[in-house]
Amino acid sequence: MGDLSYSVRDFFIRVVLMIGKWNGGYLVQFVVLSDLWWLVSGLGSMSSLAISYGEDGPVFCALKSDGSHLVNCYGSNPAIIYGTPAHFPFIGLTAGDGFVCGLLLESNKPYCWGSSGYLRPGVPQPMMEEAEYVEISAGDYHLCGLRKPSTGRHRNLSLIDCWGYNMTRNNVFDGQIQSISAGSEFNCGLFSENKTVFCWGDEASSRVISLIPQEMRFQNDFRRWISCLWDSRGGGFKSLLLGKELEP
Repeated sequence: MGDLSYSVRDFFIRVVLMIGKWNGGYLVQFVVLSDLWWLVSGLGSMSSLAISYGEDGPVFCALKSDGSHLVNCYGSNPAIIYGTPAHFPFIGLTAGDGFVCGLLLESNKPYCWGSSGYLRPGVPQPMMEEAEYVEISAGDYHLCGLRKPSTGRHRNLSLIDCWGYNMTRNNVFDGQIQSISAGSEFNCGLFSENKTVFCWGDEASSRVISLIPQEMRFQNDFRRWISCLWDSRGGGFKSLLLGKELEP
């Protein structure tokens, strides 16, 4: 995603986050100035910044722009603010309902903090000791991590581990997955070879999985073009998958 070219406070002024109760839920909207929009890839995707939401209020977290890979958080959820690790360098951040997770620079493992009832603070468990991840992505109450590519006879398989509400399992997929992005109760991945998207998870609330275009191919940078947004219309969170198709 590139390094932040603005300070955290300067960027926070330029990003307008509006979170308000609406029909018993939360409406989350991003408004980003055109010269900075590429820094934000959505609430679920890993980036140099992340925004948590929920009953305890919103929190904005971002990696410092001084190259230290340390994180600063601002907002109203005390579990996130006071739980933010001061000395852990991260590759990127992602956030969900009441929690924030980062991909640790030194171990390539996820580390979470906050007040989620489904993800305990620290490294998610169970965790395989040898597992290393290239990307993580958070939904409302879960986190998924894309492992480093396999080698040898398993080189055409992709491993995605998930933790949290109705998601804790090790997933094995045929084909090399380039990137992942999480929605409310589902996840999506982009295949490296043919640039097609696939999704898995809970289909009941959003029907987004059955609506994924089967023949459409997407740009290389999944995190830049794919976002998952939520609102509370209809009494529950719905999910919207946005993407940019490859030129014919």
